[in-house]
Amino acid sequence: MPTPFEDPALWAVFCALGVGTSALSAVVGLAGGVLLLAALLLYLDPVVAIPVHGVAQLASNASRAWLQRAHVEWPALRPFLLLLVPGGIAGVLLLEAIPADLGRFAIGAFALAAIWLPAWFRLRPNRDPASVRRRFLAAGAVAGVANMVFGATGPLMAPFVLSLGLERLATVATLAIVQAAGHTMKIGVFTARGFPFGDYAAGLLVLCIAMVAGSWIGTQLLRRLPAHWFLWMIRGAVTAVSLRLLWQGATRMIP
Repeated sequence: MPTPFEDPALWAVFCALGVGTSALSAVVGLAGGVLLLAALLLYLDPVVAIPVHGVAQLASNASRAWLQRAHVEWPALRPFLLLLVPGGIAGVLLLEAIPADLGRFAIGAFALAAIWLPAWFRLRPNRDPASVRRRFLAAGAVAGVANMVFGATGPLMAPFVLSLGLERLATVATLAIVQAAGHTMKIGVFTARGFPFGDYAAGLLVLCIAMVAGSWIGTQLLRRLPAHWFLWMIRGAVTAVSLRLLWQGATRMIP
């Protein structure tokens, strides 16, 4: 299998995108992963783009979570992990059964509705431990399936994390840790299925460094961001990505 990183110009493009998209995600918690995946799909086959994207996003989210570790809402992570792997296995089984465009449309519709009408999904801010456990059990299962079928889950996870009612640093840090867990699971599944990550090792190493650099830049920007701007920025990011997914899914499904 030829490596996409043999072309220095393409390698440079991916790294520049890595810095920019990782910085964006560090400021608003999401959107960077979807943009990076869209760019990778312009150059790579989907069977290569999604695993490569998984490694890059693990570097981005894990570094962001580490930089903001003091703000992570750890109690939400434990129930999230319980159904993450079963969800990923279900996603592998559904990979051929669910049309990709239908999946995009469904994710866009859910994320858009959940971010603006959280009461419909019982996602109003609520820190009750029992409620957090129920919501993040569901979030883990959803993330497991969506990671395998679609590849990027930021728009799906944002409404769940926003329902915790956290301040901006804790919101971004908690989104980062749950997405890092999802990408770790995805990489494990692709490894078990025989994806040759070793063929891409050199390029992935440099791309991961670019993602970490973007996380650091974005974290510095987030610390300077006025708190009252943050909620509107994250809602705006989810809305923009969701509308893109709805448009992309609908136009490709309509003959």
